[in-house]
Amino acid sequence: MVSDKSTEFWDWAVAVYQRPGLSSVLLQVQDDHDAVVMELLFATWLGVRGEVLTPECRGDLAAWVTPWNREVLLPLRERRAAWKTTASPDLYSAVKAVELEAEHQLAILLTARWFSLHSTTSPGETPRAASDTAERISGNVVQVLGPTHRLVDELLHRLTTELQSTCVN
Repeated sequence: MVSDKSTEFWDWAVAVYQRPGLSSVLLQVQDDHDAVVMELLFATWLGVRGEVLTPECRGDLAAWVTPWNREVLLPLRERRAAWKTTASPDLYSAVKAVELEAEHQLAILLTARWFSLHSTTSPGETPRAASDTAERISGNVVQVLGPTHRLVDELLHRLTTELQSTCVN
């Protein structure tokens, strides 16, 4: 069963991904550095909600979703990329649709785990909560990519510029 929070996050992630310029930055990070866009968007969504992704929580989430990423999502991504120019358009589209559904399932896994760990914590009440949205987004994305990732600054600039005024219903 899909929770309201999973649906809320998925709808938000799809809307954000469709913003001009953001998808290209996210895909560049994904393709060049094996990042998972849904994990980046989840970290950002948490920041927008007023939540802080601590190293401990990041480790727990990573342990929770790594099998899904390794066994389902990444093989689908690799197959889709390999077939981009060699498969029929129908086959390519079918694999792309399955990959999108795998991303949706990842969104469900992430939100289910997060809210199982933080069931009594409301937005803004997370331990060590940051004072503003940009700081939270930045800190959360750094937890996913690492502080020395060469695209962190560009990605953070785009995300914070686009999302500082985002309201989560």
